[in-house]
Amino acid sequence: TKAVMEIDLIGKNNLNATQSAGFLADLLLQTGDIPSALPISKQSLNCAIQIEMPIYQMIAHARVGTIQFYSGQWEKAINELNEAEAIQRKLTPPRPLLGQTIGFNLCEFLLRETERFAWLAKMQGLPSTFNIAASSRADSHETLCSQVETRATQIAQWSIEQGLLLE
Repeated sequence: TKAVMEIDLIGKNNLNATQSAGFLADLLLQTGDIPSALPISKQSLNCAIQIEMPIYQMIAHARVGTIQFYSGQWEKAINELNEAEAIQRKLTPPRPLLGQTIGFNLCEFLLRETERFAWLAKMQGLPSTFNIAASSRADSHETLCSQVETRATQIAQWSIEQGLLLE
């Protein structure tokens, strides 16, 4: 796959390069080689931008964001995923949220701080009945959880309508 990507880049076939770099970045992510996956995913994004095809740009932004998330670059990841979702809104206004796996991943990413807070509370020996609402950031945690619940419910509905929900 890497050889194909390099041939596509040399030949300035940006459509094929975006796809082959994307496949390679996905493969590297799945095998846990995040340090190698990130620059290749960015290369895929650069090629997607050059071909001016929004669907490929959306996919590439989402891929970069996902890999950035797994590499601990959370703010950059959310920015890339927001960019992907902005493209999604333009492409399909009736379905403005990222869907399928990427949409569910975004929900997971958005909950990272609230989940981290809950784990820290547990590790610090707070009782199992500890109420997140008692924390100083309760409003932001509750609002975020509500937003993610709404987002996940909508994505699940669209996935069911399209026959794409995994059982």
